[in-house]
Amino acid sequence: MTMFLYITKILCYYYWWSEELIRLKDKVVESNKTWKEVGRPRTGPIDDLRNGDKRVCITYFTNLMVASKYAQKSTEKEKQEKTRT
Repeated sequence: MTMFLYITKILCYYYWWSEELIRLKDKVVESNKTWKEVGRPRTGPIDDLRNGDKRVCITYFTNLMVASKYAQKSTEKEKQEKTRT
């Protein structure tokens, strides 16, 4: 009996995870890999690129989460208002 294990890359666990976030995360992973390959410098252009990519990704992610929570709260308020009337 032959058994196979299929491994797939799951792109989306959460409904708020977007293609833009995937692109930004890949960019962060690549700049971090480059940073490690050149000896993990604490200053200079490679460190600046790595930190900049990380900041952009975190800012985008944070804004996405805030928007998601705001949308969730507004739908909860709408549901509460409908049940009151």
